[in-house]
Amino acid sequence: MVELFTVRNLPLSTFQSVWGKGNVSLEAAPQSDRRGLELELELPITNILLMGQFNFNPNSASGILDWVNVWSKFFANIVVTGPFDDRIVFALEEHQQSAGKSSFSIHVGRDDRGFVSPYESLTHWLLQYQNSSSIHAVLYMHDDFILNVTYLWEQGALHPPALPNNIWGTFPQGDFGDAYYITTTHRRRSGVATTSQNQPERDSISFALPTKPMGNQIGPSYDFNENSLLEALPKWPNHQRCLRSRIDMLHTHRAYLDNAGYAHVTEQQYNQTEMSANITTGTATTTRQYYFPSHFQSDVLLVPTAWARDFAHAAQPNIQNQVFLECAVPTILEWMKTKQQEQEQEIRKDEVNESGKLPPLSSSVTTGLQQTKVSGADNPSLRTGSLLLCTSWDNNIRTRDDLLMVFCRNKILETAKVFGGAHPLKISRVGLTKYTYWVDWMQQYQ
Repeated sequence: MVELFTVRNLPLSTFQSVWGKGNVSLEAAPQSDRRGLELELELPITNILLMGQFNFNPNSASGILDWVNVWSKFFANIVVTGPFDDRIVFALEEHQQSAGKSSFSIHVGRDDRGFVSPYESLTHWLLQYQNSSSIHAVLYMHDDFILNVTYLWEQGALHPPALPNNIWGTFPQGDFGDAYYITTTHRRRSGVATTSQNQPERDSISFALPTKPMGNQIGPSYDFNENSLLEALPKWPNHQRCLRSRIDMLHTHRAYLDNAGYAHVTEQQYNQTEMSANITTGTATTTRQYYFPSHFQSDVLLVPTAWARDFAHAAQPNIQNQVFLECAVPTILEWMKTKQQEQEQEIRKDEVNESGKLPPLSSSVTTGLQQTKVSGADNPSLRTGSLLLCTSWDNNIRTRDDLLMVFCRNKILETAKVFGGAHPLKISRVGLTKYTYWVDWMQQYQ
């Protein structure tokens, strides 16, 4: 059944009275409640694949099935992914058979507590649907994320014309101040055959902080070694994990990253003549500077299938080197942006006018992810939209029953902010009734 709802400025009483009823139009709301009502949302949404990420194998399949039932009201196409064992997979498949139809898909991902598997599974499903005419985006979210679907709809994130371009997530409004550069220096000698005795060493590594937060257009400040960089960064328990895996990635995927154009590369040739078997040798020094943006919470991400290949290409070296989710996702988006800028620069070079001057940039490129817009010749424009996240790191609020949602409700009343989502609220902790209530409650705010 298709359900039709108006979603702007409805008070909670009106919203709860129409939620779950079909074909509710503008005329269904009282005259006093029609403040700017103009957007109709048909449910379930059919052009988005919802990917529910479960980080742990549950004791039973009931919680997964409850989660599917709640969100199937909003999305017609759902896949649940997680480190499910054969027992859970069998129970889920048995439910599908008893229902007489496959209301959702099942994907078994790696068992890593959600460090890499969320964006690895997202990449998988983006590639699965990259040529689909009916699925236009994959929306990944953790099972304990409460999404404000109506806000996303009103922002145009779930339907054309914006859908082919916009990537949405809980991107920070500010900066955590932990962005940095990694510079690799590679030296090689020409004219000398590589043998087991003179195998080239791993590239030397240096580190730098931007002179301004997120200032990838500004030169870095001064060099650090690995230890001094970690000391200079703001406190965060995953810095060392991210830094080590990024260093490994730059060693293992140097050629891959070079071809992708994700780094600023310079090469200098120093000619030195050596009388050795009449061979003239020289030493070439190549430096590559990679910008790594600040980490941010990555419990939800909507990626249009139009960006499937670009996302997968940037994600692959992160996946293979097991870069932590909250560091990998910002890097993937940054590299996608960098690639788009490089493509536009090439286009502009081809458009040099008769005076020999480059035409002005047609895009508004900023260092903040929220306002990025870069146009390529045959590619859509890459934009990112930010969902304001309601969360708390106070364990008394975060882990006790549904106090997190009470906290969010009070924040809305105090600040009149519109949250795009809340995290975390597990259905297994609060039960189906409370979980359903808070999911529906979140939808009233646009």
